[in-house]
Amino acid sequence: MRKPFFKAGTRTVYYDYWKKELQEAEKRLLEYLNTDFMQQKKKMATISDHLDDFFSKLTDLHIIPFEELRAQHYKPMLDIIGIDKDLLIDELISINDIKDPQDQEIALDSFLELHPGNEHAYFIKAALATEQQQYKKARYLYEKVISVNPKTPTVYNNLALLYQNFLGETADKKSCYEKSQATLLPGDSTQPHL
Repeated sequence: MRKPFFKAGTRTVYYDYWKKELQEAEKRLLEYLNTDFMQQKKKMATISDHLDDFFSKLTDLHIIPFEELRAQHYKPMLDIIGIDKDLLIDELISINDIKDPQDQEIALDSFLELHPGNEHAYFIKAALATEQQQYKKARYLYEKVISVNPKTPTVYNNLALLYQNFLGETADKKSCYEKSQATLLPGDSTQPHL
């Protein structure tokens, strides 16, 4: 039998967490003063200001324990409140458009704190690491994408190219190329090029 999600006094953990997130967002905004961090601070303030409404909606539901939620990266909770994956993609597109690589990496790290295990954010970080000639870091990040979603041919292709052009590991290159071919959907016209 599952433990109730909310018991008297357990909500303070969430209030404290979002208070800390809001304080961090305010700190980043003061430090970097740009629209990305302004939007982040706005989101944190909105969440923090509406926690009581959120709790009142969830109390009638049978929710899994906090430990399970954390292990599942809060996905069941996000599903309940209707986080739209398109909004996450839009946010990642905005992050990808950031010109300064350090600001882009900070924004990606903040995104991953809110959405742990997001394969698209790891993919962008890997591409950024490649651009910055941090090839071992890029390999690590592409491998993170594969651990989240092993059926993405583009990742195997990019990893094979990384091995071929920068890391010189022929066996790994061939393995990645073969996996990129194997994960293509039938009729997919995207053919990896080595």
